[in-house]
Amino acid sequence: IRVRQQAPIPLDADFTVPGRAITAVFGPSGSGKTTLLRTIAGLYRPAEAEIRRGDVTWTSTTRRVDVPAHRRPVGMVFQDALASLNPVFAVGWQISERLRVQGMSRTSARQKAVQLMQQIGIPDAERRYGAFPHQFSGGMRQRIMIAIALASDPSLLVCDEPTTALDVTIQAQILDLLRRYQRESHTAM
Repeated sequence: IRVRQQAPIPLDADFTVPGRAITAVFGPSGSGKTTLLRTIAGLYRPAEAEIRRGDVTWTSTTRRVDVPAHRRPVGMVFQDALASLNPVFAVGWQISERLRVQGMSRTSARQKAVQLMQQIGIPDAERRYGAFPHQFSGGMRQRIMIAIALASDPSLLVCDEPTTALDVTIQAQILDLLRRYQRESHTAM
């Protein structure tokens, strides 16, 4: 992988994330952890990165790493929810959009989005569906990011430092939420 807008960052990684397991990637700042995770999730555009070779194997099915993200069995929770959420769209719409990209009707997507909001602990989810990112606390915005990641019912949930900007109490809540989801859905993380 070579990221174009910075000095090239060549990555050579070979590892297995067992199904139903939590696997961690460690390294110093700038070592390429986020680049690796974004590549696994298929989030780089051709103008941003050049993927020279490689594949990601999912339960006996190999898919090229450059397959568009919405067609992959991966959900991604980003480090900074405020920067990742679109400020001009309601959070419910952003969750619904993830579902509509997968072919769900507008009505079904809205119902599923409200259900996801309830599942991740957003109080009064039906009413808050129409609220904008700036109307939520940092912890609630991170929960919205998790709902978007879970919308596709991924077999792998990729989390890029999902608690970095949160206070210790909220960090614990977010980690508990992720662990609970991982146990209940048997998703690799």
